[in-house]
Amino acid sequence: MNYHKIFLFVFCILAFMFSGSHIEAQTKQVPKSNLTAKLNKWEYCVIFQQRNGQVDDKKVTGFVIITYLQESGEREEFVEAEVIRENPKDNNAYALSIRKALVKAFAKLGNEGWEFVGKFPFTREFGFSQEDSLGFYFKRSKQ
Repeated sequence: MNYHKIFLFVFCILAFMFSGSHIEAQTKQVPKSNLTAKLNKWEYCVIFQQRNGQVDDKKVTGFVIITYLQESGEREEFVEAEVIRENPKDNNAYALSIRKALVKAFAKLGNEGWEFVGKFPFTREFGFSQEDSLGFYFKRSKQ
């Protein structure tokens, strides 16, 4: 019976020692990718609606602007979409052209690795427009 207690005691000590070294080894081997993931640098852009499009009797062209926010300032890119008017008095054509341009801009940014963050007012306080408009914000890891 004494051998049984001694064996159990030695087993517990060995198990404790090995588990402690295993825990210590895990804490020392933190992958560098986890560390760099915490230090990611981001770049941002915003899509907002351009209020004026080209309109004639046969077609309507809607525009949205992608504004890339950079340390050196902003860079703008226009995305446009045309809608053919079936009726010259069709007032929905302009809204449809804006929506199509917005879809094209979202698809473009998604293909370039941008992640949608949210929508917030893109206000005149930033000096970009005379009116507040809704901005769609994106981010991606700096390349």
